[in-house]
Amino acid sequence: MVTTTATNRAGNGLGGQTHMITFGVGGGAISQAQLDGFLAGITSGASLVTNDLTPDAFTVAGIAAFEADATTACVIAVQGTGTPSVATGDYFAAATVALTATFAE
Repeated sequence: MVTTTATNRAGNGLGGQTHMITFGVGGGAISQAQLDGFLAGITSGASLVTNDLTPDAFTVAGIAAFEADATTACVIAVQGTGTPSVATGDYFAAATVALTATFAE
């Protein structure tokens, strides 16, 4: 039920920010091990390859359709207060990240 005090505003209603990112590994097919490694990196906020501790950590909210060894780009929804790093290899070796959309709190 909508009341007369309801307001419409941009946001996700979940707190923090939700970012839609596209993850790849240089254009080739992504293996299950590469996806698992990337997810470990983005949820810990540290590069597991370069020991870079500056990337922000996120909670994974959802992963689009993924088929190991066939998918070349995977859309992942992450939530957190920072901004995902788009530096190649920050979260996993050869991982490329493109920030597709951000939904503010």
